[in-house]
Amino acid sequence: MFLICLFQRFELRKIYTIGHGTKGLDELIELLKAYHIRTLVDIRSYPVSKRHPHFNREVLEAKLPQIDIAYKWFKGLGGYRKNGLGANSPHIVLKSQGFRNYADHMMTKPFKENVNALLQLAYSGNTCLMCAETLPFRCHRWMLSDYLVANQMVVIHIISIKKSEPHKLSKYARISQGNLFYDRVQPEQLELLRRA
Repeated sequence: MFLICLFQRFELRKIYTIGHGTKGLDELIELLKAYHIRTLVDIRSYPVSKRHPHFNREVLEAKLPQIDIAYKWFKGLGGYRKNGLGANSPHIVLKSQGFRNYADHMMTKPFKENVNALLQLAYSGNTCLMCAETLPFRCHRWMLSDYLVANQMVVIHIISIKKSEPHKLSKYARISQGNLFYDRVQPEQLELLRRA
């Protein structure tokens, strides 16, 4: 419900995602240019990398504007959430505590405020979410993509210059009253989860 007002006022837009992985900075820039990205939104909780210092926040803030790509860091959309709802979390199909904590975070007002700020950027030009993990399904940006798709956004995962994949809502996810829940299971699966 929180995002629906925005979708009624604006036309449907795409948001891209990418994982920098072990790429070089020039390779990342080449990909961003190929997809006509205007703004790179860093959704790492800690925008630094000891192994790949060319992806440190300061480097990206200095380099990207030189090629007409804005850089924004959205800490509020970052992963590595240490706290969640614990045993009270409704996200019963998520086995990873980190992913469950992130799903809990996605139900909060600060998360939704950050998503609304992200959407404002997306409506001003092609926007790409960036995290460190190369494969989107191994990253919290998969869950963020679920949230955006559930709220009628088109999300495209950049794989290479010639390959991208549209995001499809995870089969275990559902949206209710503006929140995303990872609790879709068959009755026999639910019984197994209760025993675990």
